[in-house]
Amino acid sequence: SSANALARGMLADLAPLVNTGSVTVAAAGGTATADRTDSDSPMPGHAEAYADAYGIAGTGVDNAGTISVTALGGTATATNQALAYADANGLYGAGETLRNAGAVTLSATGGTARAALLWWSPP
Repeated sequence: SSANALARGMLADLAPLVNTGSVTVAAAGGTATADRTDSDSPMPGHAEAYADAYGIAGTGVDNAGTISVTALGGTATATNQALAYADANGLYGAGETLRNAGAVTLSATGGTARAALLWWSPP
């Protein structure tokens, strides 16, 4: 069961990315519940409710603007494995240059994860 959020402010894979304005990005995970009897789940008993947020990502990033990124994990409850994390990234440059002259503010708050791993041994 999944209730994930992914937010991107600006993304450029093939060309240089130049920004002089404000970029505000927010992502919040939802609520996911799973148990071992979930027949429609590829991973029975696995729940995830996470948030990934990126301000600017690209090849050759040149930023002079203000970037604000917020990520808030959700709530995951499962019988096997539960994930509820948050990941906030301001600037990511995959090229040879990454220049920044602007203010970058990040906030990431993990969510709530509850898992009760049930063990069974044959008689």
